[in-house]
Amino acid sequence: MISDSIKKNENQWPNNKEIIDEYLHTFRDSKQSQATRRSCLNYFFKSKYFGYKGHVFDIGKKSLLKYRDYLNHLETISLSTKKTKWTILKSFLTFCEDCYEEEYNVFFKFPHKRDWNKIHKEPDSNADVFLTIEEIKLIMEYLKRTNFKYYLIFKLFAESGPRKGGVINLDYDKIFLKDRYLKRIEKNGRVVYYFSEELRDYLDIYLKERKLIKIETKALFLSSHLKRFNIRGFNLFLKKITSKLGIEKNVTCHVFRRSLNLLRFEMGCPDEIQKTLINHFRTWSYF
Repeated sequence: MISDSIKKNENQWPNNKEIIDEYLHTFRDSKQSQATRRSCLNYFFKSKYFGYKGHVFDIGKKSLLKYRDYLNHLETISLSTKKTKWTILKSFLTFCEDCYEEEYNVFFKFPHKRDWNKIHKEPDSNADVFLTIEEIKLIMEYLKRTNFKYYLIFKLFAESGPRKGGVINLDYDKIFLKDRYLKRIEKNGRVVYYFSEELRDYLDIYLKERKLIKIETKALFLSSHLKRFNIRGFNLFLKKITSKLGIEKNVTCHVFRRSLNLLRFEMGCPDEIQKTLINHFRTWSYF
């Protein structure tokens, strides 16, 4: 909300897109956080969801009450997702107060806390889903025959242990072929991932081709739009190929990585080596 005296000059206000972009810019160090927050705000502003049509500065308590009620009665998302979307909207409006209060006297009144309804989608769980060694080999052999780039992506998962976000945000100038490692700065500091001689040779071939593509980003792996992959891209691709291969499991990158760790344990891999693999210091490969 905004005071009447300031509202007279509303033609000078920044537009909604500019305000949202300014908010997301504060999370520029995490592409995943930006994508999550943008998705959550879409539920409030986009017409196919709640569809708020006014200016951010005009958001009042009544609109917030209606939005919370809208979320409360959705049956297509889980309770935790509803709470996340509500919390992100409050975070956005608090940012607006901090950023624009002095110039535009912006303030918002939030509805009193209410209990969430029990009408919601039960969250999907992959806790008990694992791939067998035969299924992992089937996936890797299929990728090696059909898609060299994705073969390298999942071979990195298999050998070195980076998470999906680590591979998405990996730049090609952080690959050190001679010493067979790649380097990233993560929330716990500098992390090094080692890889095999075979993967080094494949990466050498791939890097020569990748560097011929003259674009601004240094992302090692590019989507079909010549941009860095989004957070869902790998999982969508994995679901597509597992369906083709007749693997009737809800396979994600997390399931793929977790299955590898379980297989190493079942094969008698020493605890120290397993810990090293999970903590991203050394590696070797079965695939």
